Amino acid sequence: MKLFRYKVLSGSIILSLMILISCTKEPLVEPDASFSVENIDGLKAGTPVIINLPGPGDFVTVFTGDPGREYQNYPQDKGAIVSGSTYSYSYPIGGTFTVTAVVSSYGNWTEESAQDVAEEVITVVDSRTAITEFFIKSLDVTADIDQDASTISFLISSMADRTNLIARFFTESPDARVYVDEVEQFSDSTAVDFTDPVLYTVIAPDGTTQVYTTDITFFFPSEEKQLFTFGLNSPEVVAAIIDEETKTATLLAPAGTDLSRARVVGTSSPLSMIMVQGKSISAERAKTVDLSDNPTIITVVAEDLSEQDYELTTTLAE
Repeated sequence: MKLFRYKVLSGSIILSLMILISCTKEPLVEPDASFSVENIDGLKAGTPVIINLPGPGDFVTVFTGDPGREYQNYPQDKGAIVSGSTYSYSYPIGGTFTVTAVVSSYGNWTEESAQDVAEEVITVVDSRTAITEFFIKSLDVTADIDQDASTISFLISSMADRTNLIARFFTESPDARVYVDEVEQFSDSTAVDFTDPVLYTVIAPDGTTQVYTTDITFFFPSEEKQLFTFGLNSPEVVAAIIDEETKTATLLAPAGTDLSRARVVGTSSPLSMIMVQGKSISAERAKTVDLSDNPTIITVVAEDLSEQDYELTTTLAE
């Protein structure tokens, strides 16, 4: 009897809990997708646009209206899931866009649902005129850009040909256009004479302009061209004796050395190079040359392309 009584009592408790829970189901709150855009009359590309979403709702999605984020193409295009009452987005380009907020609500354990959609047409102006990067690949030069002074500064050799250089440049706005003397410039394509300062005029999509001036500093290549060491590298290092005053060198090679296929190494002044029979000689990697004829001419070429010849005399040890 007691067991039956307990079963009846337990069933009554469960029934009471079910009735209580059913009475406390979460009611559906009608969603409100109404939103406002801060500074709507002065929106700039590249600057965060703040969208305020004060209305109630369980899930909020914002479609900003630019390519790939268009509500009209849902579900192919995707909106941004918003957490909180604000959403910030920077438009990469200027134009007119339809911003769409979609707010959904659920109640009674998802048995009920409702959705509200609101739209606002905004105009984003692209007034960006900055040149952000500037290179001259043929000279291996990267410019320093001063945005406040509107200068493009770079360092090049005084010996470099400046009359026909092609620049690679990037602008902050992908739609900005760049001109030199009314000739439109195209990155990695248009040649310019940099003999005198060049004026680069950048025109933003909204017509805003900015003029950059090139500022070139020259460095003068080294004229140092002294031969420091020269010798055989096989089977062991055998160094020549160098007379700097007479610009001559003498090398005593081990007996049995095949001078027609001598493996040689050498060092010279910083930024210079050693040339023997059309081959560049260094200390890092031996090169094969013919030392069987005397004298052999060793040429040291300075950074400024001036040259100094040394006469090498080679003999075999007995």
